[in-house]
Amino acid sequence: MAFGGCSLYWIRDTLLPDDISDWAPVGGWFVPAGVLVTLCVRWSCSRGWGAAHCLALAGAALLTYVRVGFLHAWETDVPRATGVLGNLVFGAGALIQLAVAARARDSKVNMTDRAAGELAAY
Repeated sequence: MAFGGCSLYWIRDTLLPDDISDWAPVGGWFVPAGVLVTLCVRWSCSRGWGAAHCLALAGAALLTYVRVGFLHAWETDVPRATGVLGNLVFGAGALIQLAVAARARDSKVNMTDRAAGELAAY
């Protein structure tokens, strides 16, 4: 849904008529973005939502920025190698950050399980 909204904004020059307002594709982007935000807020308030879901949502957001960065590296006024190298560094940093967060979440889960087991032994 978000991809469709973003695509509507970027394809304005090729598929939409010239006399359409510049704000129409922007509005077309806000509709799916609003739906997705509403769904994520609703899901995050549900009973089964946990740390793994938060990590997955944050990871999706980070990796989306990495993907968009590579796509926009070709369109900027910096040398192509600089743009790609900057995105590689940002992408590696995002992956490292996700790995550290996943490891911290796993160790917290393991500590909670161990503490529950110790309490059950008494």
